[in-house]
Amino acid sequence: PTTASRRSVLGTARWKRDRMLNNARTQFQLALVVVVVALLASIESEPVPDVLIVAESSSIRFFDATSGTEVYAPVRNTKTLRVVGVDYDGEKQTVFWTDTTLDSVLSVRLNGTGADVRTIAKRLVIPSGVAYDPYGEHVYFTDSSLDIIAMATL
Repeated sequence: PTTASRRSVLGTARWKRDRMLNNARTQFQLALVVVVVALLASIESEPVPDVLIVAESSSIRFFDATSGTEVYAPVRNTKTLRVVGVDYDGEKQTVFWTDTTLDSVLSVRLNGTGADVRTIAKRLVIPSGVAYDPYGEHVYFTDSSLDIIAMATL
């Protein structure tokens, strides 16, 4: 190979390495935000029922943590749904999630209808993680393609 082609291969390898490091850094920063929000929420919050939230690619379901029975499915089996990240506000009974099909951050209140789905942010490239801050009423989310952590005020 020529010197120019070796430089091109080396440049591509460096770009890939830098991209992986940026993605890892973004995911770490979001995890840190989630931990801080969880710690803040645990300080003075009312007890939330013990539920397990399961986010699969096409559904978000709630299970009773004690019995293991499904208690609610706020969003389920829609053809356009591709859930990546999920968070829950127990006080307002609202689920937040990132959807890579709609390239958006969405929320729904657990009122049983599922009709009031709210768009928090749209026109993202690859929305990834999401975290809700109940004190500031902010939703933090990442876009792994744009390498950003963003915030939306509710």
